[in-house]
Amino acid sequence: MLLKDLGEGCFEVPERLAGIEVKGLASDSRNVQPGSVFVAIRGAEADGHEFIRSAVKAGATAVVGEKKLPATAAIKVPYFRVPDSRATLGGLAARFFGVRWDKLHVAGVTGTKGKTTTAWILDSIFRNAGKVSGLFGTVHNRLGAEVFPSSNTTPACLQLHTDLKTLAEKGGTHAILEVSSHGISQRRIAGVEFCCGIFTNIAPEHLDYHKTFERYVETKASFFAELPPSAHVVLPRDESASLTIAGRTKAHICWYGAEVHDGVEDLRMSREALSFWWKGTSIRSHLWGNHNLLNILAAMTAAECMGFTREDIALGIERAKAPPGRLEEIKHDRPFHVFVDYAHTDGSLETVLRSLRAVTPGRLITVFGCGGDRDRAKRPRMGRVAEKWSDQILVTSDNPRCEDPKEILDDIMLGLERPEEAVFEEDRRQAIALGIRMARATDTVLIAGKGHEDYQELEDRRLHFDDREVAHEFLGEGFEV
Repeated sequence: MLLKDLGEGCFEVPERLAGIEVKGLASDSRNVQPGSVFVAIRGAEADGHEFIRSAVKAGATAVVGEKKLPATAAIKVPYFRVPDSRATLGGLAARFFGVRWDKLHVAGVTGTKGKTTTAWILDSIFRNAGKVSGLFGTVHNRLGAEVFPSSNTTPACLQLHTDLKTLAEKGGTHAILEVSSHGISQRRIAGVEFCCGIFTNIAPEHLDYHKTFERYVETKASFFAELPPSAHVVLPRDESASLTIAGRTKAHICWYGAEVHDGVEDLRMSREALSFWWKGTSIRSHLWGNHNLLNILAAMTAAECMGFTREDIALGIERAKAPPGRLEEIKHDRPFHVFVDYAHTDGSLETVLRSLRAVTPGRLITVFGCGGDRDRAKRPRMGRVAEKWSDQILVTSDNPRCEDPKEILDDIMLGLERPEEAVFEEDRRQAIALGIRMARATDTVLIAGKGHEDYQELEDRRLHFDDREVAHEFLGEGFEV
């Protein structure tokens, strides 16, 4: 691609530079190849502008950045100054990779809870309707039939555009992307044209990053504000933030809810499944719980907006599986139930506990903790929620990172009315073992916070640790309950 074509709409290229050939894009100087355009990004830990000379030395043919370069930092390749390097990187990536957004239909789902499950359900609708699809999110990324590890809920901008191009080359026609608040504010989705945006819900989260709840809401709303008028926005009726989003977007608005006026009738739910009629179509799902009902309705509404038939939708719902670690039951032959769930906020923990309480004749035993180096304000709230909905709580570690685990447990204890009735066990393995030992017939044990994660992050290392494996071990033969 020529530089004049790459820069169109992003920055003005003088005629004398128009014919420069561009062979790649990079936002990390270590990834620069001869002929690349290097985009300098200011990050939380490093500033790409400090690595411009390294990029040029590696063969960058042009550089894009936000800062005015001092005379002492003169470089021998063109430098284009732009207001926002992150936004510009998305625009350049869209032009360089050339994905046809009228051929690859991308939907994005955002919210505090339910992003992963909603994305998996919508992807099931795509695949069971015969589409080659892509899935990008917390658990993993998938391009057609190939699965790749996920390092972030929302991939980095260049990686995302690269993957979408690969998906299109595989014959992909649809993709669903989990859109995190970090992904929005860091412009990881810049340059991607979404045909549908889905909102699940919102509650205080990531306030260590966004500082205030109002900024967090504004970040979420900005995703919908940037959707084109041709797109659809799928909003839940029962969320007050939906009105804020509806007032900001230019796209078509579609509402969903679990009431008769939204097309939902004859709802039936058990521990294993749920069923209902939706706009005259019979819907059956192996997912259960009121939170999953809303996730299903969000995905169905989005699919209908994207042109899928109700028959396609019903088949996709029936075949949809819950993502790993989302209210995942650990199978065993003892007379009680054990679940692992990713719930790591007070809102998500309450949602899961309420669902389990409705199907638990006996006691509800909850093992949970809070991550270190993250929002401290949610810790007492999580303790309060766990105590309210559980008969017994065991407070333990959950990725303490660089914090003292005992201090995290102390923060959680501040939210308890009866701290003397709680069990505080810093060792997560021992806490899980103790929770299972406590269980009797008809009880339910919930191990919350890590879900699909298979590691425990400490100050100086990351250890292999999977709640599901640990639970299986203690539920195995010979373990005395």
